[in-house]
Amino acid sequence: MTTQKASLAAIEDVRRELEDVAAPPRGWKDALAAEAKRTAEVLDELARARRVWSETRGRPETAAAGDMVARRVESSVQALDEAVAR
Repeated sequence: MTTQKASLAAIEDVRRELEDVAAPPRGWKDALAAEAKRTAEVLDELARARRVWSETRGRPETAAAGDMVARRVESSVQALDEAVAR
């Protein structure tokens, strides 16, 4: 019986060690999940902004406003594309 108690104690010690070793990856997993969520939200926001600027680019009012406005709209669309790519 003493051997059995020692074995159970040894198993418990190993279990605690494994839990301690597993703690950092769990923390990393949570951190990665939070960052993935934040990144997805930012990408959604960039996509919405790009849709607005793309629609603005195609509107008659933009063309009527002149080349400078059209260039700024195009520049905004390009900047959003670059931000998404990064």
